[in-house]
Amino acid sequence: MALPHEVERLGPEVQSWVEQQLLSDLRHYGVQRNDLLFDWSQVVQEGHYMDFRGRMLESLSDILVRGSDGTTVAEGWMDFVNTSAGTDSEPRLFWLFLSVAADCKLKKVKEDALLPVHLWESMTDSEKQHVADTESKWLHRDPKVQAWRLKQQRTNG
Repeated sequence: MALPHEVERLGPEVQSWVEQQLLSDLRHYGVQRNDLLFDWSQVVQEGHYMDFRGRMLESLSDILVRGSDGTTVAEGWMDFVNTSAGTDSEPRLFWLFLSVAADCKLKKVKEDALLPVHLWESMTDSEKQHVADTESKWLHRDPKVQAWRLKQQRTNG
């Protein structure tokens, strides 16, 4: 089956990188399996995008993660944040919204449109500063980013 254009334009290398990032982030929500496959067939563009490794990386919703038996293990919406101005820097990819299978149902485990706490806490001070200074999407929406910026403004006068 052909991939939707939103995924096809990632190219195989960036698609593989995206999948590894999302699988890594999925572990923060208790999903630690080695038999997971991505089902990109229903993805929807969500408007946040950037050029990455010469490809268009964008936030996508309706991403399904399936077990090798075809059952849905997780469903969600991926997004990213830039943490450096360097042209060779990698954005941080994460699940913006996420539901995980539990008791034969999908249970919402991340419902807010904010940076995940585990992601924010893993950032260096310079990465947080970059986000607070340049990523207006997150500055206007996320209280963690707003608090960081306010704290820096008070500290630096």
